[in-house]
Amino acid sequence: MKKYANAQSVKSFYYTQTATMSGSSLNPITTNTKKSSGNTNMPEDEGMPGGIKMGDFSVIGASSDSAMTDFVNGTSSITSGQMFSEGTTERECVISEELASYNSVSLGGTINLVNPNKTDQVYTFKVVGIYKNTQSASSSGNFMGGFSSALDPANTIYTSYNALTGVVNESKSKETVTTTNGRQSSDAIEGETEGIYSFASISDFEKFEDEAKQMGLSDTYTVTSPDIETFEESMQPLENLSNFALYFLMIILLSLIHIC
Repeated sequence: MKKYANAQSVKSFYYTQTATMSGSSLNPITTNTKKSSGNTNMPEDEGMPGGIKMGDFSVIGASSDSAMTDFVNGTSSITSGQMFSEGTTERECVISEELASYNSVSLGGTINLVNPNKTDQVYTFKVVGIYKNTQSASSSGNFMGGFSSALDPANTIYTSYNALTGVVNESKSKETVTTTNGRQSSDAIEGETEGIYSFASISDFEKFEDEAKQMGLSDTYTVTSPDIETFEESMQPLENLSNFALYFLMIILLSLIHIC
């Protein structure tokens, strides 16, 4: 992904890595937090093929402040402490007000995150900031047909990309791979990386696909932008109104000409 960020049409590039982890003495926010058991493992009927479990928390490692779009667009904001330093390898994080309150975690304290598939793998993070999220704090999500507390915004934990990468790599070095029905699965913490390119104009975006293919992007890939698609969809009613107004104006002008 970084390779194509060098295209002349690209204004900036940032990326995130997301992994799900559970907690040691850290309970997730659920639709009914009074029933939260604090168990670091998910129910047996939840998880992915091969018996791999999904953690209770979404841990997002950001390459820069710009990569944390919820903070950029105002959905989330720091209410206590500060954001961790860009690019740091230190295991520092920011957590939601709901999560901090529910677990009595104070600014400057620590939380222990656990590999949900190997609970002896514990990673300690220092809480350097607490944030408020305007989304529903107890909204439920579905994962493979079951409830996943990791999809609740209140259970999102932010850290730096480098810090999370260190955790993922350390877990990978200790992985055990099993084969079930011909399919291999790993018990290591898996990180999913997403890159975001920003452009100064729509014309720059339209140039990007050609530039990327010249730089080696396979023709099997299609470059799309949800933001532009949403913008174009929102503009369609205005275009229809504009066409109607023009048609109405033409009718008025023709009527005036006929009267004259």
